[in-house]
Amino acid sequence: MYVDGDEVAEGKKNGSTFSFSKIDIEKSGKIQFRIDIDDNDAVTGTIQLTPNFNKASFAGAKYDNSRKDVSTGDVSGSISFSKVTIQPANATFKNKTTTAVEFMEDDTTDDAVVFNGTYTAKKSDLKLNKFYVVAGDAFPANVNVTYDLYINDDLVASTDVYGAENYEPFDDVEVKAGESVNVVVKATAEVYDITTADLKTYSGYRIGLG
Repeated sequence: MYVDGDEVAEGKKNGSTFSFSKIDIEKSGKIQFRIDIDDNDAVTGTIQLTPNFNKASFAGAKYDNSRKDVSTGDVSGSISFSKVTIQPANATFKNKTTTAVEFMEDDTTDDAVVFNGTYTAKKSDLKLNKFYVVAGDAFPANVNVTYDLYINDDLVASTDVYGAENYEPFDDVEVKAGESVNVVVKATAEVYDITTADLKTYSGYRIGLG
Protein backbone atom coordinates (compact mmCIF):
# COMPACT_ATOMS: atom_id res chain seq x y z
CA MET A 1 0.00 0.00 0.00
CA TYR A 2 1.41 3.39 -1.03
CA VAL A 3 0.34 6.91 -0.07
CA ASP A 4 1.65 9.77 -2.18
CA GLY A 5 4.33 7.48 -3.62
CA ASP A 6 5.65 6.17 -0.29
CA GLU A 7 5.09 2.61 0.94
CA VAL A 8 3.16 2.58 4.22
CA ALA A 9 2.20 -1.08 4.63
CA GLU A 10 2.58 -4.57 3.21
CA GLY A 11 -0.40 -6.91 3.11
CA LYS A 12 -0.07 -10.23 4.95
CA LYS A 13 -1.37 -13.17 2.94
CA ASN A 14 -3.66 -15.74 4.54
CA GLY A 15 -5.09 -18.09 1.92
CA SER A 16 -6.68 -15.85 -0.70
CA THR A 17 -6.95 -12.86 1.69
CA PHE A 18 -4.48 -10.02 2.17
CA SER A 19 -4.83 -8.03 5.40
CA PHE A 20 -3.33 -4.69 6.42
CA SER A 21 -2.97 -3.72 10.07
CA LYS A 22 -1.39 -0.99 12.24
CA ILE A 23 -1.16 1.49 9.36
CA ASP A 24 -0.20 5.09 10.09
CA ILE A 25 -1.14 7.54 7.33
CA GLU A 26 0.67 10.78 8.07
CA LYS A 27 0.02 12.73 4.88
CA SER A 28 -2.52 13.09 2.13
CA GLY A 29 -2.06 11.91 -1.43
CA LYS A 30 -2.96 9.26 -3.94
CA ILE A 31 -3.46 5.79 -2.47
CA GLN A 32 -2.10 2.90 -4.53
CA PHE A 33 -1.92 -0.87 -4.16
CA ARG A 34 0.91 -2.61 -6.00
CA ILE A 35 1.38 -6.34 -6.53
CA ASP A 36 4.72 -8.16 -6.55
CA ILE A 37 4.51 -11.48 -8.38
CA ASP A 38 7.07 -14.23 -7.84
CA ASP A 39 8.86 -15.29 -11.02
CA ASN A 40 7.63 -18.82 -11.54
CA ASP A 41 7.51 -20.45 -14.98
CA ALA A 42 4.57 -22.65 -13.97
CA VAL A 43 2.21 -19.81 -12.98
CA THR A 44 -0.35 -18.50 -15.45
CA GLY A 45 -3.86 -17.11 -15.16
CA THR A 46 -5.48 -14.01 -13.67
CA ILE A 47 -5.59 -12.29 -10.29
CA GLN A 48 -8.67 -10.33 -9.26
CA LEU A 49 -8.81 -8.62 -5.86
CA THR A 50 -12.19 -7.78 -4.26
CA PRO A 51 -13.94 -5.82 -2.87
CA ASN A 52 -13.13 -2.23 -3.76
CA PHE A 53 -11.15 -0.03 -1.35
CA ASN A 54 -13.64 2.60 -0.19
CA LYS A 55 -15.08 4.38 2.87
CA ALA A 56 -15.95 1.11 4.56
CA SER A 57 -12.27 0.13 4.47
CA PHE A 58 -11.59 2.80 7.13
CA ALA A 59 -13.96 1.25 9.67
CA GLY A 60 -12.24 1.30 13.05
CA ALA A 61 -9.60 3.85 12.01
CA LYS A 62 -8.78 6.65 14.44
CA TYR A 63 -7.16 10.05 14.17
CA ASP A 64 -3.73 9.90 15.79
CA ASN A 65 -3.88 13.28 17.53
CA SER A 66 -7.40 13.07 19.00
CA ARG A 67 -7.94 9.26 18.95
CA LYS A 68 -11.45 9.92 17.60
CA ASP A 69 -12.95 7.58 15.06
CA VAL A 70 -12.54 8.47 11.42
CA SER A 71 -15.97 9.35 10.06
CA THR A 72 -16.83 7.80 6.72
CA GLY A 73 -17.96 11.29 5.73
CA ASP A 74 -14.33 12.38 5.97
CA VAL A 75 -13.30 9.87 3.31
CA SER A 76 -13.94 10.48 -0.36
CA GLY A 77 -13.45 8.36 -3.44
CA SER A 78 -12.76 4.65 -3.86
CA ILE A 79 -10.27 2.35 -5.56
CA SER A 80 -11.30 -0.43 -7.92
CA PHE A 81 -8.67 -3.14 -8.35
CA SER A 82 -7.50 -3.99 -11.84
CA LYS A 83 -7.44 -7.56 -13.07
CA VAL A 84 -3.86 -8.83 -13.43
CA THR A 85 -3.21 -11.34 -16.21
CA ILE A 86 -0.15 -13.59 -16.00
CA GLN A 87 1.06 -15.31 -19.16
CA PRO A 88 4.33 -16.68 -20.51
CA ALA A 89 6.70 -14.13 -22.00
CA ASN A 90 6.31 -13.85 -25.77
CA ALA A 91 9.40 -14.57 -27.87
CA THR A 92 10.50 -16.19 -31.13
CA PHE A 93 13.33 -18.67 -31.55
CA LYS A 94 14.30 -19.41 -35.15
CA ASN A 95 16.98 -21.68 -36.59
CA LYS A 96 18.59 -20.73 -39.91
CA THR A 97 20.65 -23.93 -40.15
CA THR A 98 19.30 -26.47 -42.63
CA THR A 99 22.44 -28.47 -43.42
CA ALA A 100 22.78 -31.90 -41.80
CA VAL A 101 25.82 -32.51 -39.59
CA GLU A 102 27.89 -35.65 -40.10
CA PHE A 103 30.18 -37.26 -37.50
CA MET A 104 32.82 -39.83 -38.47
CA GLU A 105 34.14 -42.75 -36.43
CA ASP A 106 37.36 -42.01 -34.51
CA ASP A 107 37.00 -38.33 -35.36
CA THR A 108 36.23 -35.48 -32.96
CA THR A 109 34.52 -32.48 -34.53
CA ASP A 110 34.78 -29.27 -32.50
CA ASP A 111 32.84 -26.81 -34.65
CA ALA A 112 29.80 -28.61 -36.00
CA VAL A 113 27.05 -25.97 -35.90
CA VAL A 114 23.67 -27.59 -35.23
CA PHE A 115 21.77 -24.39 -34.46
CA ASN A 116 22.34 -20.89 -35.80
CA GLY A 117 19.60 -18.33 -35.36
CA THR A 118 18.07 -15.57 -33.28
CA TYR A 119 16.07 -15.22 -30.09
CA THR A 120 13.73 -12.21 -30.11
CA ALA A 121 11.84 -10.76 -27.14
CA LYS A 122 8.51 -9.48 -28.48
CA LYS A 123 6.57 -7.57 -25.82
CA SER A 124 8.70 -7.50 -22.67
CA ASP A 125 12.27 -7.71 -21.43
CA LEU A 126 13.44 -11.29 -20.96
CA LYS A 127 16.35 -12.90 -19.14
CA LEU A 128 17.84 -16.10 -20.54
CA ASN A 129 19.55 -18.34 -17.97
CA LYS A 130 18.73 -21.97 -18.85
CA PHE A 131 19.97 -24.21 -21.66
CA TYR A 132 18.81 -27.73 -22.43
CA VAL A 133 18.59 -30.23 -25.26
CA VAL A 134 15.53 -32.46 -25.64
CA ALA A 135 16.56 -35.85 -27.01
CA GLY A 136 15.16 -37.46 -30.13
CA ASP A 137 16.48 -40.77 -31.47
CA ALA A 138 18.74 -42.54 -28.97
CA PHE A 139 22.43 -42.48 -29.88
CA PRO A 140 24.41 -45.74 -29.66
CA ALA A 141 26.19 -46.28 -26.34
CA ASN A 142 29.53 -45.53 -27.98
CA VAL A 143 28.60 -42.05 -29.23
CA ASN A 144 28.97 -39.08 -26.87
CA VAL A 145 27.81 -35.60 -27.89
CA THR A 146 28.42 -32.31 -26.08
CA TYR A 147 26.50 -29.15 -27.00
CA ASP A 148 28.02 -25.68 -26.48
CA LEU A 149 25.75 -22.62 -26.37
CA TYR A 150 26.99 -19.26 -27.66
CA ILE A 151 24.98 -16.05 -27.26
CA ASN A 152 26.31 -13.07 -29.20
CA ASP A 153 29.57 -15.03 -29.73
CA ASP A 154 30.09 -15.67 -26.00
CA LEU A 155 30.22 -19.26 -24.74
CA VAL A 156 27.68 -19.31 -21.90
CA ALA A 157 26.84 -22.98 -21.26
CA SER A 158 27.55 -26.60 -22.25
CA THR A 159 25.62 -29.81 -21.72
CA ASP A 160 25.92 -33.49 -22.59
CA VAL A 161 22.67 -34.65 -20.97
CA TYR A 162 19.14 -34.47 -22.33
CA GLY A 163 15.76 -33.32 -21.08
CA ALA A 164 14.22 -29.99 -20.11
CA GLU A 165 14.48 -31.00 -16.45
CA ASN A 166 18.26 -31.36 -16.84
CA TYR A 167 18.84 -27.77 -17.89
CA GLU A 168 22.24 -26.13 -17.55
CA PRO A 169 22.02 -22.74 -15.75
CA PHE A 170 24.12 -19.75 -16.78
CA ASP A 171 24.43 -16.07 -15.87
CA ASP A 172 21.47 -13.94 -16.98
CA VAL A 173 21.55 -12.67 -20.54
CA GLU A 174 18.96 -9.88 -20.84
CA VAL A 175 17.05 -9.40 -24.08
CA LYS A 176 15.19 -6.09 -24.23
CA ALA A 177 11.65 -5.97 -25.65
CA GLY A 178 11.81 -5.79 -29.44
CA GLU A 179 15.48 -6.77 -29.56
CA SER A 180 17.26 -9.99 -30.55
CA VAL A 181 20.38 -11.94 -29.66
CA ASN A 182 22.36 -14.29 -31.90
CA VAL A 183 22.24 -17.90 -30.75
CA VAL A 184 24.64 -20.58 -31.95
CA VAL A 185 24.88 -24.17 -30.70
CA LYS A 186 27.92 -26.22 -31.65
CA ALA A 187 28.20 -29.98 -31.16
CA THR A 188 31.30 -32.02 -30.35
CA ALA A 189 30.96 -35.77 -30.88
CA GLU A 190 33.10 -38.73 -29.83
CA VAL A 191 32.34 -41.69 -32.10
CA TYR A 192 34.10 -45.03 -31.66
CA ASP A 193 33.60 -48.76 -32.34
CA ILE A 194 30.26 -48.35 -34.08
CA THR A 195 28.64 -51.15 -36.05
CA THR A 196 27.05 -51.07 -39.47
CA ALA A 197 23.65 -51.08 -37.77
CA ASP A 198 24.56 -47.79 -36.07
CA LEU A 199 25.18 -45.99 -39.36
CA LYS A 200 22.00 -43.98 -39.69
CA THR A 201 20.50 -40.53 -39.37
CA TYR A 202 19.51 -39.40 -35.89
CA SER A 203 16.87 -36.72 -35.59
CA GLY A 204 14.39 -35.07 -33.28
CA TYR A 205 16.80 -33.14 -31.08
CA ARG A 206 15.49 -29.76 -29.95
CA ILE A 207 17.32 -26.85 -28.36
CA GLY A 208 15.66 -25.09 -25.43
CA LEU A 209 16.33 -21.71 -23.82
CA GLY A 210 14.64 -20.27 -20.79
